[in-house]
Amino acid sequence: MSPIAEAVPRRVALVWLPPMKLIEFSVKSELYAQGLRAAGVETVTVCLEGAEPGYSLPTVATTRARLVDPAFWRVVGCDSAVVTTWHHFTDVLLALRETGVRTVAVAESDGLQISIRGHPWPTFRYMTYTQPTWRGKLGAAKHWLQRYLCRGGAESRELIANALAADVQTLAGYGPLDEFRRLLVRLKAHELPRLEYLPYPVRPAFCSHTVAIERPKRLVAVGRWDAAQKNTQLLDRSLRRLTAARAGWEAVVVGPGAPERMRELVRTHPHIQAIGPQPPDRVRELMGSSRALLITSRWESGPIVASEMLALGGTVVG
Repeated sequence: MSPIAEAVPRRVALVWLPPMKLIEFSVKSELYAQGLRAAGVETVTVCLEGAEPGYSLPTVATTRARLVDPAFWRVVGCDSAVVTTWHHFTDVLLALRETGVRTVAVAESDGLQISIRGHPWPTFRYMTYTQPTWRGKLGAAKHWLQRYLCRGGAESRELIANALAADVQTLAGYGPLDEFRRLLVRLKAHELPRLEYLPYPVRPAFCSHTVAIERPKRLVAVGRWDAAQKNTQLLDRSLRRLTAARAGWEAVVVGPGAPERMRELVRTHPHIQAIGPQPPDRVRELMGSSRALLITSRWESGPIVASEMLALGGTVVG
């Protein structure tokens, strides 16, 4: 067998380790499986017990203890694994390495939200933003200080070890890659891991749909508006100013929490709609018939909706 043929994986494990169901995450593992199968590669989805309900592909559901046992991975029989790590699960990556499995670790952050010593102020802001009450914010501030004083150095070493445990670590943007690389240098990593750009997959329907040239004067915003990350306050202010300055424009806000968070805006601006979660075909229809997508997030690793809008020929405004 030639070296090139040996480099092509025959069976890839898609490994899901975060504590949530597969169907609840916006990045769909099924899309990775479809793309790999189209390239002639067999896949198997491996997850923690309880993460598989509703998932459309066969899974190997197991316990946390078995995931760190090299014998388990020998039974799975994969030669490569794509592991969603979010900069954690170093022990699982090392177990895969011991078995001889090549690994791609799908990370999430450029470090601005996770490195206490590397980015003190951004991590403080991130931890307090996510708390809805002042009591919660004070508790988060206390926790941040304890981590900084007592755990900061150990966390930095753990972050470096995690990055080096995989054959390749990926982030969903070139900017985040450069930032994370600088962070590792700042934290005095003795060597740098292989870091690569890997965008999150987009549903094929968004890539094959006809691109509309003539579009109505419509803006669209798609997101989980019940999450502090998405910043509904900024979206509200932006839509008020945009629609006041541009006569004849309308806007549609789509996603969980939109009707509740945008109720007052919709009441006073009849040309603005706010609707809850929609099926992918309906989201594609709305985005494909709008001129621009608004993203008001306080932080994002690689917004899928931005790639979807670009695939549909629209404009993205951050």
